[in-house]
Amino acid sequence: MNQILILIIAIASLIILNIIVYYLFKMVLIKGNNSGLRFLGINLLKDIIWLTGILFFIDKTKVNFLILSLIFLISSFLIYYFVIVRLNKS
Repeated sequence: MNQILILIIAIASLIILNIIVYYLFKMVLIKGNNSGLRFLGINLLKDIIWLTGILFFIDKTKVNFLILSLIFLISSFLIYYFVIVRLNKS
C-alpha cells in the first residue's frame, strides 16, 4: 500500500479511537471513583492495540517510526489535556 495512505489511516484511526475513549470517559467513567486511573488503563490498552495494528501494516523504517511517534505524542497530549480539564471541573 501507499505509505501516505497508511499514515492517513493511522491518523484517522487514532482520532476515532481517541474520540471513543473520551466519550466513554465522559459518559461512564467520570461518574465513579478513580475515574482518572480507569481512563489511563483503558487508554493504555487502546494505545497498545492501535500501535500493534499499525506496526503490522507500515514499513519498518526510521522515518515512519518517527512520524508515528509524533502522531502518537500529539494525540496523547490532546486527549490527556481534555481529560484533565474535565477532571478539574468535576
